[in-house]
Amino acid sequence: MCSFSSSPLLLLLLLLTLSLIPETSCALLGLSNQKSVDWSQVDGIIDSYNISNIYVRISDDTGILYEHSKGTTTASSLMNVASASKWFLSTILHDLMEQGYLRLTNKMQDFFDFWTNDPSDPRSQITLQHMFSFTTGYSVDDNCISVGSYSEYACLQEIYANQTLTYTPGTTFYYAATHLYLAKMMATNSTGLSYDLPTVLVPPL
Repeated sequence: MCSFSSSPLLLLLLLLTLSLIPETSCALLGLSNQKSVDWSQVDGIIDSYNISNIYVRISDDTGILYEHSKGTTTASSLMNVASASKWFLSTILHDLMEQGYLRLTNKMQDFFDFWTNDPSDPRSQITLQHMFSFTTGYSVDDNCISVGSYSEYACLQEIYANQTLTYTPGTTFYYAATHLYLAKMMATNSTGLSYDLPTVLVPPL
């Protein structure tokens, strides 16, 4: 276990970072006895945040370092992963790049005939790299992305027909779901597989 004499918020960020580097130990940082940390400030910030139900846990190979719940959410609650899916999909896309299916320079028209190849249309300049960096130029998510009744291909066509670019590709960061939706469709077309996260991440029993 680790102790840290500075702000609990700083410790929270530190532990989140360490959780990504399993081989990094508390001993390397000169920390010991994590249980001595006063987490009350972190509790207060979580409780005052404008979310009615939330559960936070920080753990490492020694066990649970910190946990706090607000509302009815607990460690056993089932929740949609929402934007956390972006991390999983990004990992899958990088794996496909290593396998040679995709390149950062790929464009939508490399995989979809209906997508413009006209240099005067900025949509023809969107690359996989822009999708990773959320700089495709799209700033509005089409409703079809979150509506289950649409097929993926129909949704892609709707995005192409209905959504216009707000920015020139590669110039402006904008947090939206469209960027990685386009990347997912690239992956689907290049491999012939559907990238439904449970199917991809959970091995067959």
